[in-house]
Amino acid sequence: MAGTGCATSNDNKAGKIKEGFYAEPSRQLPVHDFDVVVAGGGIAGIVAALAAARQGARTVLVEGKGYTGGTVVEGSTALGEF
Repeated sequence: MAGTGCATSNDNKAGKIKEGFYAEPSRQLPVHDFDVVVAGGGIAGIVAALAAARQGARTVLVEGKGYTGGTVVEGSTALGEF
C-alpha cells in the first residue's frame, strides 16, 4: 500500500514505520496563546472557563465530545459511566 501511509513489509524492514501503525504526513499547525486552558466542558469546566474569561484571561474550553454540558445533558450520572 505504497503512498497511503500504511505500513508495508518494505517499510517495516527499513525501520520507517512499525507494522500496525499509520504514518501521517507532517503539517504546519497554528499556534495560539491562552492564559487558561480548561479541559472538559461539563458544568465545572464551563463555570471555570466563564470565571477565567470574566477576569480578563484569554481562555479556551476544550471538549472532546463536541458538545458541552457533560453528564447533565447525557441523561446519566457520573457513577453510571463506570
